[in-house]
Amino acid sequence: MSTAARGHILVVDDDDGVRRLFVEILHHAGYATVEADSVAAASTLIESGEPELICILLDDRLPDGRGIDLLRRIRGRIGSETVPVIVITGDDDPRAEVEGLEAGATDHLRKPVTPESLVARVGTHLRDRATWLTMLESAEQRRPTVQAADRRAVGRVIDQGAFHPVFQPIVDLGDGRHVGYEALTRFHDGTNPERWFDDAAQAGVGVDLELATLTAAISAAHQLPGDAYVSVNVTPALLGRPVSELG
Repeated sequence: MSTAARGHILVVDDDDGVRRLFVEILHHAGYATVEADSVAAASTLIESGEPELICILLDDRLPDGRGIDLLRRIRGRIGSETVPVIVITGDDDPRAEVEGLEAGATDHLRKPVTPESLVARVGTHLRDRATWLTMLESAEQRRPTVQAADRRAVGRVIDQGAFHPVFQPIVDLGDGRHVGYEALTRFHDGTNPERWFDDAAQAGVGVDLELATLTAAISAAHQLPGDAYVSVNVTPALLGRPVSELG
């Protein structure tokens, strides 16, 4: 098993004996490691980005601060939000585990830790993260194809005029008169309008669909009473377009 391609596991513990034991266990399991004996040393390694860290074993009680505080900084750092962090502590207080998990720990182990448990926990979290990253990469690869399909679908809806406006009355609560109307859009295939507009926006043609439905609403508004106003809903993307680009 190649460890170079997988990155390194950072072992943070101020107890030399414990730290070296964890390192030996991980090496035996095929993992590459780097070590730190303080919050400052661990922070330097994390901020440098070298080597790439795929997991962190973090003692909570360190000579220059708490591992939990370092964990919060790790979770707030771009690029390390999903790195598995296993907090390992000798604290018997159940609240310590809760505190670690609330700070963003992936897991919590209490000393003494058996080699089998340590390797199993590390392996499980690395597999989970690898699965998540693979799914994310697959979704990113599919995005252009999905967007292209959405653009074609929205284009057909616009070309075919497969929608129509409806006007929802706005009532004066004082006398019950219809003082205005809100222009809404309904699509002929029965799909929720929000879905069509969201898909169009994601595909980069949201303004095109808005313009088409807005034009249809304005054209149909002449059927309404002349003394009533018409309210329309538009997005900031449409409002931000120069008039010259709107046709």
